[in-house]
Amino acid sequence: PLHSMDFLKDAPLENETFGAEEFFSVEDIALVAQQQDQPPQQEQSQPQPQPQQEQPRRITLQPSLSPSPPSSSDTSIPLRHWIHNETTLAMRQQHDHHSAILSMQYKNQSLVRKTTVAYAIAELLQYWINHHDSNNASRSPPLALDLAATVVIDNFIVRVTASSCGSTTVEGVDMISPEISLRIILPFFLSDEFFNGNTANTTNPNSAVQQVEELGQFVEVEIQTKSSSAAACRQLGSSDDENTACHLFGVLLYELYSNKPPFSTCSDEGQQAQEETKNLSMDESDHTFTLMDESEHSLSKEEPVRKKTFTNLLSFRETGTTVVNNVNGSSQVVSRFRGEAVSRLKDLGFPASLSLLVENLLDCGWDHEFRPDDALCSLKVASTDLHLLLLDPDRFLFDRILNRGLGATITLDIKQNTLYGRDAERSLITDVFCRVSLTGESEALFIRGFSGSGKSKLVQSVVEYVDVAGGYITQKKFDQISQERPLSVVIAAFNDLCPLIRQKNSPQELDAIVANLMAVFGAYLSTLARLLPSVALLIPGLNAVSYGKGGGGVQNTEINSMSYGKGGGGVQNTEINPSSVYFILQLFTRVVSSKSHPIMLFLDDLHWADSASLDVLQYILSDIKGSSCIYIVGSYRSNEVLKDHAIFRLMNTLNTCNVRLSKVNLDGMEIEDVNHMISDALGIFPRICNPLSQLVLRKTKGNPLFVLECLRSLVDRDLLRYSFRERRWVWDTDTIGAEDIADNVCKLLSTKMIGLSENTQLALKIASCFGTTLNSTIVETLMLSSVKFSSFQKELEKAVDDGFMDKDEGLTYRFVHDKVREAAYGLIQEKERNQFHHIIGMHLYDTTQEQNLDSMIFFIADQINHGTIRDPQQRISIAELNHKAASKAMGNSNFAAAYFYSNASIKLLPKDHWKSHYDLSRNIFLVLGNAAYTDGNPKEATSALDEILSHGKSLKDKLDAYYLKIALLHARQEPKAAYATCLDVLQQLGETIPATVEPERFVKTVEKIQAKLNEMTDSDWMGMKTMDSPFHYSLMQFYNRVYYSSYFVSPQMSIWFACRLVELSLEHGFCKYSALGIMQYSMVLGGKLIHNVQAAYKVGKMALKLLDHFDASDLLPGVYLSYYGYIAVHIEPFQSCADMLKRGFEIGLSTGDTQTALLNGIHYIQKSLVSGVNLSVLKKECDYQMRLIDAHSLPLSKMYTSAWQETIAMLIAKEGSSNLTRSDDVSRVSEFSEALIFHGVLQNFWLGHYDRCLYYAEKSSASDIGQLKSIMIIFYGGLSCFHSSRKCSKKYMKLAKQAINVMREKGVESSWNYLNKIHLLEAEIFSATGRKDHAKVSFNAAISAARSSKFIHEQGLACELAALHCIKHGDNEDGSNLLEQALECYTKWGSQVKIDSITKQLEKIAAKAG
Repeated sequence: PLHSMDFLKDAPLENETFGAEEFFSVEDIALVAQQQDQPPQQEQSQPQPQPQQEQPRRITLQPSLSPSPPSSSDTSIPLRHWIHNETTLAMRQQHDHHSAILSMQYKNQSLVRKTTVAYAIAELLQYWINHHDSNNASRSPPLALDLAATVVIDNFIVRVTASSCGSTTVEGVDMISPEISLRIILPFFLSDEFFNGNTANTTNPNSAVQQVEELGQFVEVEIQTKSSSAAACRQLGSSDDENTACHLFGVLLYELYSNKPPFSTCSDEGQQAQEETKNLSMDESDHTFTLMDESEHSLSKEEPVRKKTFTNLLSFRETGTTVVNNVNGSSQVVSRFRGEAVSRLKDLGFPASLSLLVENLLDCGWDHEFRPDDALCSLKVASTDLHLLLLDPDRFLFDRILNRGLGATITLDIKQNTLYGRDAERSLITDVFCRVSLTGESEALFIRGFSGSGKSKLVQSVVEYVDVAGGYITQKKFDQISQERPLSVVIAAFNDLCPLIRQKNSPQELDAIVANLMAVFGAYLSTLARLLPSVALLIPGLNAVSYGKGGGGVQNTEINSMSYGKGGGGVQNTEINPSSVYFILQLFTRVVSSKSHPIMLFLDDLHWADSASLDVLQYILSDIKGSSCIYIVGSYRSNEVLKDHAIFRLMNTLNTCNVRLSKVNLDGMEIEDVNHMISDALGIFPRICNPLSQLVLRKTKGNPLFVLECLRSLVDRDLLRYSFRERRWVWDTDTIGAEDIADNVCKLLSTKMIGLSENTQLALKIASCFGTTLNSTIVETLMLSSVKFSSFQKELEKAVDDGFMDKDEGLTYRFVHDKVREAAYGLIQEKERNQFHHIIGMHLYDTTQEQNLDSMIFFIADQINHGTIRDPQQRISIAELNHKAASKAMGNSNFAAAYFYSNASIKLLPKDHWKSHYDLSRNIFLVLGNAAYTDGNPKEATSALDEILSHGKSLKDKLDAYYLKIALLHARQEPKAAYATCLDVLQQLGETIPATVEPERFVKTVEKIQAKLNEMTDSDWMGMKTMDSPFHYSLMQFYNRVYYSSYFVSPQMSIWFACRLVELSLEHGFCKYSALGIMQYSMVLGGKLIHNVQAAYKVGKMALKLLDHFDASDLLPGVYLSYYGYIAVHIEPFQSCADMLKRGFEIGLSTGDTQTALLNGIHYIQKSLVSGVNLSVLKKECDYQMRLIDAHSLPLSKMYTSAWQETIAMLIAKEGSSNLTRSDDVSRVSEFSEALIFHGVLQNFWLGHYDRCLYYAEKSSASDIGQLKSIMIIFYGGLSCFHSSRKCSKKYMKLAKQAINVMREKGVESSWNYLNKIHLLEAEIFSATGRKDHAKVSFNAAISAARSSKFIHEQGLACELAALHCIKHGDNEDGSNLLEQALECYTKWGSQVKIDSITKQLEKIAAKAG
């Protein structure tokens, strides 16, 4: 019954009144939907259920669900009836609700529903005209008549479902002839409740405004058709056919929205138009158009349909008028009919976008010579326009002036957070983040592009996704101002992580993180808290001050000599330097980052970054331990960096370190993206904006910021304006093309700023002097400083309104882009800039003086330092200001800034400053020397310290400079010069130091000290008075330094210096240096001269307690090195000593004592190797330390670490050949020779070169069993005696007996470390002397003891040697089993050399057995 339109013959017209039984009311539809158990009662005009249909074709913008037939609960309504229902419903809703906002909401809802139907019809028509049976097309009626019968209101049916509020939801649209069905799909993540009217809030009209803005929906459709209808579908034969289809679609849309036909013969205007047409002149040569009536359906199928103007056909169908086109007359008719249709649609209150769309479609009905350029002659484009109206109706569908109210200001509606043309780049950023979170391996990504290319916005677009995925995302921006405060930006970024960590983790997860932080940093969390104050959010009660001693935050933790009385100006902090900052941040990153919570750090404008900041990024990313999970994204301006910029050096270093690196290059946008951006900003269809977009692209090269500023400039110059008459933006392309528009964004912005008031320009100038951000304290202070600045904040608010700045909740003002800041700064004449800065700084300084000075001191000093000061007294005042800034910068670990401010202070001092301002000069040069030293500038540091040493009035005033100079000499690997300087200072302090000391005198001094210590109880130790004499404190400092130097220059004197430190402590009280001195004395007790291990161990324990008592984290690495490297190793398990040495290594790096840290690291590797730690793990540790050594240029540490690298590499896979084994005279390598001998013994023993091993063991002076390396040389040498080619030698048997005696002696002190070694040597002796059964028992005991002590490598060794013993006595089965056990142990140890060796022995046994 639906295959024809017969059932609509009696359908009421738009001007008729429907009876209750003639159309489906909303109530009827709702009633039908409620009758679940009974079939719905349908009117005659309602379509019947359709037969089974073939698999439908879907037209979607994205993949959608599998097609399904229309739901049985849908109600089908003829389109004409549905239009009337919509009109009635809208009128009723507006009548029931008197709120203007709600009325607008209901009207907009109706518009969206109608547009949904329009989009569905456009998709149906596209399907119809693109699918046909070409073989049957010739038997179809003429195409023009087919179009006329198809593209009409009465050929469509709307399928709806009712809602509880009385409105309907459009479920689909059906074409009657040919029979095609379309189903409308909303993706699963969208709700249709709003479109049903369910969310209307009648009590809160403001909520309706928000809902109006959320009307957009992403519509998808699927189309179904019967196979029998395919033959009725046809393809357009020519462009005129598609023009006709588009024109008819325009007519249909007009009726759909207005419920009226576009050309009414009842109107006076229509009659007048027809009369004008009749009076047109006739010309035989013109194309004559004859009206077609119903009889024309009988035209011959072979007769071609003449090209006719269908507008005329439809307009004058009822009059039978023949129209002849005349150039003048016909253009008047075209204009008349266009105005008639469009003006009537606008007059009815419909949006301009719909009016324009319908107008463009209707224009397709005119001949080509009269057709307007913007005629829309493509159903596909029309469908795209309709979909855009649905996708963002608030921007494209609804009239802005009507939706926002009369009198509203219409501005460019820019999508601030939308990226255009950056999909591929955005995907790359998210892909890298996903890879980091999956692999746990850190990566870096660099974004290059011109300013304004959207680098920052690109990263901002993925922030939400990273946040949802569990990532910690923190971001900071470098600028020219930040260059003066190196590391400040990076440190601030990491400080911002702490609130995120607290926010994103459950209480249980947070407890685990805090526990890990405590385990890694321990009692020295103060160092972390000083660097990252926000860590107190994770650990309640923790703050930097609570760990200090003076209550003022950062302490003088290194020097507190007599020159540091009540204020001083010297060294504020040498506990943290750039190296320690790097390591602290690396440790922190290891703890808080993970696969589930990776860190994404975005640093914008890297071209302004200081070298120290780039170094710390490299340090963290190239963490060789691989335990950090961080993703660093950096952006920089490609046109502002040269080839030798530090950014490229960073990239090369990361590549060398095998850090995965990605790069993104942001060029200008393509025309499609520019057009999309402008279309969004104007709310106009992209096809309409394209000519304007072409012009803008040509002038801006597609730079996003430039495009937007170009648009704003066009608006400011009235070349682009909102027409209230047209209700849309309008422009003249020719006029814009002829205009001279600035060729860069800064010029555009500057031109716009010049148009502002003088006060607003002044506010922008001032703000630009402080970088991209201006805090509220500066604003408030400036307003108080002068009447001239009293309206400063008011003018800043105007700048915010004008779009130049943003303001956050904390009243912090920011430039919306750094180019805006540059343009504002450009308003200041270049020759006046320095003085402008200076004036602002002086206003701030005069207003603050001591109030708020601390919080603003950097800003004030930075501004003042731009200018020139001539007044002598003022110069001294500003010099003091810069000195305070330098001291604060030192306290904040900002050493480069301290160096900068100290130099600024010196420049302001008069020539005779050492006479006229002695104290100030001394303090300034001392901070300068300290800042230069910690910042890695030794020449500047030496120069500054020499100034003090040259002009100091007394030794007291010079002590600080001497101490720093000695530290500097140590850092420069000049121990002899450091030793000589220490001796000189100590002698000036009145100390008498002997040139040499006889061993007997040492022994007597030690006995005297030990007698006093033996009388002291633990409570006596802790109850000792604290040293309160600055003089004696200075002595302790310099004795500590000279002890360290003597270790390399005069080792025999180190015992005397250690004893002197203890004597001073016992006589004058304890200080933190007492802990180090007593620990050094304990080494004397445990050394070769005294060798009282138990006494050394006891004294060392007391030194550790003193260290904790004085909270001397800066001395911890040295104390740990002495205790766990040389003393505790005789008593405590090797493994625990290794763990504490690793801690000393990490704390040393975190406190900046890199040299001592690396010595801890070397001992950690030694203790780990003798503990049987996996060799691959140790190799990584060696590589890590070697990179640190190379970075700090420490040749001595490099010698020791290189030896360990070589030994471990050979034990793993016998890589290369040993340099040690080829060296015939290692004794000439001075103090390093013993270490080389140890490595020669170690390598050759495990490689099975026993004769070579004994060669090195014999060269060792291993009589000092106070050192672990000597003990291990004796052990390996003893074992080699039994497997050497000269094993029967009496000399070697003597060495073997010596070895077992030493092991037994050490076993008394630590059975954990030496019991397995004792059993193994005994087993070898039993085996060599033929006591087979005794040997077997001892071998088993050795295996068991090694397993118990977790020495996996020595367990494997015992199994291997036991196997050889069994095989020697013909027990191949037990030998084979033991070799299998050895193979398992060596596999766990990670020694491929031993694995290969055991495998060959097993193969040999198997071959014999076979």
